[in-house]
Amino acid sequence: MELAEERDMNTYGLKFSSVRAAGEPGTPLFRHGPAPGTFGLIVGGDGIGKGFVTLDLLLSTALGYPINLRTLTPTRPPLRCLYVSYEDDARILQWRLDRIAEAAYFPGVVWRDAEEAGMLTFMCDVPPLFEQGARDVPQPTPTLAALKAYIRKHHVDLCVVDPLNGAARLQREGNEEFNAVALPLRRIAHDTGCTMLLTHHTSKARQGDTDHQSLRGGGSLGNNARWVLKVTQDAQNVNALGLAVSKNSYGRRVYGITLERTETGVIRELSKGDMNESREALMKAVVSYVEDNPGTLNPNAVKFGRGESAKAFLEAIRAKPKDAHEAIERALNEKLLATEQQQKANRSGYVDVLIPIEVSEEDECIF
Repeated sequence: MELAEERDMNTYGLKFSSVRAAGEPGTPLFRHGPAPGTFGLIVGGDGIGKGFVTLDLLLSTALGYPINLRTLTPTRPPLRCLYVSYEDDARILQWRLDRIAEAAYFPGVVWRDAEEAGMLTFMCDVPPLFEQGARDVPQPTPTLAALKAYIRKHHVDLCVVDPLNGAARLQREGNEEFNAVALPLRRIAHDTGCTMLLTHHTSKARQGDTDHQSLRGGGSLGNNARWVLKVTQDAQNVNALGLAVSKNSYGRRVYGITLERTETGVIRELSKGDMNESREALMKAVVSYVEDNPGTLNPNAVKFGRGESAKAFLEAIRAKPKDAHEAIERALNEKLLATEQQQKANRSGYVDVLIPIEVSEEDECIF
């Protein structure tokens, strides 16, 4: 049988592909990122900050170095990036990019130069890429064909379409509809070598989940994607966020990337030093609270978030039970707090409560 990279058997339309001659899929666009020419998703709750995360990724990929998301560091030289925005106009994007630059301590002229050089391109007034009739499956519009032609002509490496519900005018959100959207985008990625990322919302019931199938509507989007980036939010602190690469067909998944939302809305990754400072600040808040409210907190009650006193304490310091309990343990180990036994209200036994440590004059060092 004659060998070739692809041999058409001319039988039932079957075609063989030579895996041994296929080569590598290519270096991911950034660390833990998608491979070239693949389809992926950026997902998270409505208003969680996906726009800032998306712009940060686009800017770092266009410049070739990390901005505020250091775990997703670019692994290749600067690449051509395109942002198709259906929610935010050019003025909003300019404001956000300036805030991202400020948070990373570099001048805004840097991203402006990238745009002028054609490395960072924006489309903010674009007709839908898909339309669906009352009883039909979604159909690609001429705009999608024009987008593919632009990507091919200008050698775009990364294209983000934000969001799905703007790019596709859908009558329903189910597996059939999402499949009809995902497949053409996968085809564009395959034909052009441009990585196509689509942003979408998670379901309200599963906004805290890191699973790639926690999307609103059907699961076919997650099934079609080769890479999924998930943004989550702490239930008790809207400014405490998490980032996870919850699906990666070309590398390992990554969980537990800790983020914070700054006063200007920018999403930045916390370093180990930042997290140590945060833990230190939380421990000081715990000690201060106990000094003002001695004998009112039981460590175990705080750990499980039980009882009125523990709930009031957690609300006052704006912390999760696990984090607050760890801060209590640190304060006890460093002898900033102590415990004493206190009789229970029903007089059925005793319980440990937190008290401040009094520093006597003999313990003070006088220089």
